[in-house]
Amino acid sequence: MISGITPMERGRPFDEIINRPQGMRGYILNLTVAGEGLITDGPEQFVCRKGDLLLFAPDVPHYYQRHPDAALWHHQWVYFFARGYWQEALQWGTATHLVERFTLPPDCFDEFSADFLELIRRNHTHEHCSQILALNYLEKMLFRRMEIASHVAPPPLPSDHRLSLAMIYMRDNMGRPELDLPEVAAQVHLSLSHFVHLFTKIAGVSPKRWLTLQRLKMAQAQLFSTSLSVEDIASRVGIRDSGYFYRIFKQHYGMTPGEYRSAAQGAPK
Repeated sequence: MISGITPMERGRPFDEIINRPQGMRGYILNLTVAGEGLITDGPEQFVCRKGDLLLFAPDVPHYYQRHPDAALWHHQWVYFFARGYWQEALQWGTATHLVERFTLPPDCFDEFSADFLELIRRNHTHEHCSQILALNYLEKMLFRRMEIASHVAPPPLPSDHRLSLAMIYMRDNMGRPELDLPEVAAQVHLSLSHFVHLFTKIAGVSPKRWLTLQRLKMAQAQLFSTSLSVEDIASRVGIRDSGYFYRIFKQHYGMTPGEYRSAAQGAPK
């Protein structure tokens, strides 16, 4: 991990264009704390201001500078390689092209800036456990951003309350392997074909796929927070066939349930 604060001010040291066409091998997380930066993202440019978090994934080109019309651009940053179980927290889904950007709610800025300062402080000291603690501050910021994003995101189905009710019903009953779509459709007084068509059109994913994703999210949480066997967790989230559970978990998260648990709990693989 490498981290720091870069004070780009007109005519002063550090006031330069950063140009790395090949990007870097790891990730960079960047928080603007004052002024304005100008970011080139593929064929377009955007301005980042106080409270804007940027994420450059590996191999994404870096081309940014102080905005020419701004007197300064101060930003906190950290360069890092991701732990395996951070994958979901690094998939922001906010990029227009390649650079991810997320604007923090105003009441969260002080929290993130303070965590960044503590990360930087600990990363530059050699006290016992300082590097581990620095990494933990980074981890907290990544997952806090994901938590905040889930709260500020618009409701998934604002246009039809029947689908919201269907989602609630599926979440409440996902532990039942016998739960099927005809049962859900009947709960919201729709024919099966109409329900599937409407759900897929508005949610952008079929109800069967949506239910599978909810089950995987619940399984992910239980792998992290319990010592239950993988087979027991599969059963708890409503999947009878543990072999099928292994396959779909690896397809979605890029690792087996056991590998995910080992990474999440810090155990060697």
